[in-house]
Amino acid sequence: MLPYEWDESKNKSNQQKHFLSFEKAKEVFEDKNAVEFLGYSDTELRIIRIGKTFGKILISVVYTLRSATIRIISARQANKGEIKSYLATVYQINMKMKVTVEQAVQKAKNQESLEGLVIENLGDTQLRAADALALAERGILVPEQNIYYSDDHIAYDPDFDEMEWNKEPLKITWEEKIKLAEALSKSKAKEEEISLNVKITDREVRLWMHTHKDKMGQILANFIVDIYKAEQIMKE
Repeated sequence: MLPYEWDESKNKSNQQKHFLSFEKAKEVFEDKNAVEFLGYSDTELRIIRIGKTFGKILISVVYTLRSATIRIISARQANKGEIKSYLATVYQINMKMKVTVEQAVQKAKNQESLEGLVIENLGDTQLRAADALALAERGILVPEQNIYYSDDHIAYDPDFDEMEWNKEPLKITWEEKIKLAEALSKSKAKEEEISLNVKITDREVRLWMHTHKDKMGQILANFIVDIYKAEQIMKE
């Protein structure tokens, strides 16, 4: 932004007449939506700038340029005609920023920013879940009732459909998942074990079995399976 200057005596008289200092009037040059009109003068360039102060007050400032410096000549509250000119400009800017839902979805899929855009009729449009997701990834939340879901193309799968899933999203680390998997695995292994009481009177045999209990457990397990199969055959 260019530097500012003004006549201090004019600044004081402007405050008395319009209750607005030139120091405050500088703020209108920060308004990106401000509108300007060129004045007709044979002596020097005159421009009127209509815009908002930081306090959102609409004012008008007459200024000129001298040696690449903004020289404020006068400032006051915007009148009716100036307000209309400002509102018309803002409306045109906003109209340029409006897009249809289809245009917004396409921009989102093209990884384009949707910042500052107004999406028309978003609350009245039914969107496919994929399109709603594309908008969500760009920070646009589509109301739940406006998302169209269809599971007709998804085949039944017991791994998905027969499992009772927790309603709350899972929020644990991979390390915590590993520990949980190990804990569940150990718990399952314990549930699958069957204890048998075997009475052995021979002390040496008892000592041998104690030393080889893992091997004996597997031998007995295989033996029991063989007995079960033999019994099933005999039933037939």
